[in-house]
Amino acid sequence: MCVYVDPNESVARMRSATSTPSTGVPLSRSMAETSVDLRNSSMYLSRIGMTWDFPPRTVLVVAKYKASEVFPMLLGLTERLAEELHLTVLLESYHWESDIVHHPQWAAVAESPNVHVFDPKDEARAREIDFVVTLGGDGTVLYAASLLQVESPPFVCFHLGSLGFLTTFDFEEQAAVIDNVIAGVRRWTLYCSVYIYGDTVLL
Repeated sequence: MCVYVDPNESVARMRSATSTPSTGVPLSRSMAETSVDLRNSSMYLSRIGMTWDFPPRTVLVVAKYKASEVFPMLLGLTERLAEELHLTVLLESYHWESDIVHHPQWAAVAESPNVHVFDPKDEARAREIDFVVTLGGDGTVLYAASLLQVESPPFVCFHLGSLGFLTTFDFEEQAAVIDNVIAGVRRWTLYCSVYIYGDTVLL
């Protein structure tokens, strides 16, 4: 589950580039400086290698809520992750009560010993999640992030036609993308704080 960051790269430089602006600086200037800092930080991040301490074993899959057009993609992906790649796949409980149960692929997925219901209140299970796959738009990504209050694993976000700000990958390339993630990734989830006039308002 844990990842390893190459110690030869200067993570400290990246952190310093995202430091909080001093108070008294005009908001427009602070926003401009922040955008430049984030751009510089992304350049540092792109040079930092990240590999798994051990092969990933558990993946959470979050799909656009009750969207029938997603059913074939969700089921096909889940079946591959569980049966071909032998990963433990966590799905939200509502799937067992939605129209997806009428899909011909559902029985095979639901009966797989590697497919389990995800309970966001189960912190122990949440800590076992190695990466998250989302199928949908930016809203689906943000929703999936809200489910994980304990850990923040890497996210692999597939868009379903219209490219969003947070959904990087085309689902048609999911096999290659997932294989690359398992082999080693360069994707990050960053924690940040928002400050207004020196007061922290959001973590």
